Amino acid sequence: MQVDSLAWLSNRLWGLSTHTTRNAYLLTRRLLQVQEKNIAFLGGLDLCDGRYDTPQQRLFQDLESVYDNDFHNPMLSKGPREPWHDLHCKIEGPAAYDVLKNFEQRWKKATRFHVFRKHLKNGTLWQDDALRKIDRISRILSPSPSHTNTHGDPNTWVSSEEDCENWHVQVFRSIDFGSVKGFPKSVDEARSMNLVCAKNLVIDKSIHTAYVKAIRSARHFIYIENQYSLGSSYG
Repeated sequence: MQVDSLAWLSNRLWGLSTHTTRNAYLLTRRLLQVQEKNIAFLGGLDLCDGRYDTPQQRLFQDLESVYDNDFHNPMLSKGPREPWHDLHCKIEGPAAYDVLKNFEQRWKKATRFHVFRKHLKNGTLWQDDALRKIDRISRILSPSPSHTNTHGDPNTWVSSEEDCENWHVQVFRSIDFGSVKGFPKSVDEARSMNLVCAKNLVIDKSIHTAYVKAIRSARHFIYIENQYSLGSSYG
């Protein structure tokens, strides 16, 4: 019980226990249009050495040019370099709001003590890091509360469904109440949002749930790319 209490206290005081959370949420105004579109960027946005590669992933070419001293290779006896796999994506439509929601919840958790420091210093509760409520900005296409069906609000759909480069996506995450602000305290309300309650914790494990459902639903094969899936099989 002591361990659980310490974990609970740690989440309450510090939180934001994370590995790499990288996302960006932008508002872009299209030419000749009044309203703005919402775009989210996700992926391994590492701006450092050893991360550059191309879809062709050439192993022997360009070693003296673009790949010169800019790759990591722990298998020196097997090849000139190892290709770098990473995923990046631009998200439009309703899924972009899921990215925004995750950012808002984590931002509010990370800055919750900042307001008290400013209050003690300036005698005011004004927050220069406060988030603007997107749904209150009329020029931005926001999901309509009246659209509760699975197709969402047509006004927020992506601009080109016919583009073969566009994929349908869902946004999942693995996180608990210690790293976000806004999780419900009621067990019934949490369960209605598909959250898990255990040992005074509220957990979102939608990544695990999605993997299980995808594996069980596969008929012939399934492709999963995840840097955290370790084992004796080939990746």
